[in-house]
Amino acid sequence: MIRTKSKDELLRQILEGVVQETSITMTGKGSIIRGLASPIAGEISKAYESLSDAITNSFLPTASGFFLDLYGESFCLVRGRPKIAKVSAEDRVIKFYVSNGTLASVLPHPTNTTLGQLPDGTQITGTNGVIFVVEGDHNFPASTKEVWVTASASGTGTTNNIGPGTLSSTSIGSQVSVTNVSSINTGTDLESDDDFRFRISRWVRTSAGKNEVSVTMAVLGAPGIADVIKQPYFAGAGSFRLILIPTGNRVPLESIRQIASVLSTITSEGTFFELS
Repeated sequence: MIRTKSKDELLRQILEGVVQETSITMTGKGSIIRGLASPIAGEISKAYESLSDAITNSFLPTASGFFLDLYGESFCLVRGRPKIAKVSAEDRVIKFYVSNGTLASVLPHPTNTTLGQLPDGTQITGTNGVIFVVEGDHNFPASTKEVWVTASASGTGTTNNIGPGTLSSTSIGSQVSVTNVSSINTGTDLESDDDFRFRISRWVRTSAGKNEVSVTMAVLGAPGIADVIKQPYFAGAGSFRLILIPTGNRVPLESIRQIASVLSTITSEGTFFELS
């Protein structure tokens, strides 16, 4: 690393040099020579800072911010962006239900008497103020008492992740109850410099061989995944199965989709994999 010099330090050195090399002795405040040397010292000091920043950000252990993003792009890696916490109906996490009668008696389908319908855009509020919004109309048999829904948080980031039983009220009124039977933790924040730097360093060491470590990293980078168990050759040569261990009771469907997408880019052509 380069040692930077402040404007005052550079100005002092310039004036000392002028005194030593010329007959000029008046270098105090208000002198012409100080007036000329001061802006020069300022520009040199800025050049030192720019050079220091350039050198610092040229190395992975010390690069940060925009420069770290450029470093990652050289390996086709992008900093993780904030994501919205989301669950699908297949995850069976958010449930609308009634204790008595049928759900369709409160939420009838507008055109089909054999069905009920939970409308798109229904809001669900948690005890902590977090809001989830139902995505799409959800039709269900008229005889049922409950329906599982697809919903996403109204904002991005980990502040919208919630524990089980947090969702408690809904915009359709008090006749229908709502809850989340397990935690929702698929919301993520912008990936920090330290986390992104670590991911780049691991990728550099493992991407050439596309080995087990890179596969494991791809899986553990998805939200809601605590660990993974790999079963190689489960369907013959060139195949492997990954058993995903969730942080909660169930692996989020969005995480499975994300993992499958990443694995398709880092595994060799002809490799077959299965997620379970």
